[in-house]
Amino acid sequence: NDGTSCLDDDQAAALLREADRFYCERYLGDHGGRAASRLAMYPFLRELADGLRRQATAQNRSLRLYSGHDTVVAPVAAALGFFDCKWPPLASHILFELYAAEVEGPLLRIVYNGRPVPVLGCSATAGDGTNEDHLLCPLAAFSDAVDGLLGDDFADFKRACQS
Repeated sequence: NDGTSCLDDDQAAALLREADRFYCERYLGDHGGRAASRLAMYPFLRELADGLRRQATAQNRSLRLYSGHDTVVAPVAAALGFFDCKWPPLASHILFELYAAEVEGPLLRIVYNGRPVPVLGCSATAGDGTNEDHLLCPLAAFSDAVDGLLGDDFADFKRACQS
């Protein structure tokens, strides 16, 4: 290659695979990646969980919109446990849907690029559990799991950052 031509398809595919491997380690790796994703995304996820709790009891509900680049979507997905080690495609989005339920209390469903994903803090689905389009989790369980992102050794975000 004389340096003036483009990558061929095989070279481009190899480059993308290497990028996925790099970011998988960065956001989920056992040598700090997973902990860093959780710590870095904790303030946003705490704000999100608190806002959802307020919305669940509000008389006048509203839509909240947060916007970020792929460099935010990937670590949020990693902190929430559904990052699949593939870089988020263009126009990726994460929806946090709040449902009212008389018996269970407010429920949360998370949808990533049109596909429901398991909710942090829940290992089972509400309802009959047979339809993946209805992966619902009690909002309180999600909120507790967000607090757990800091780990058992830390009482607050500031102490976790200083470790």
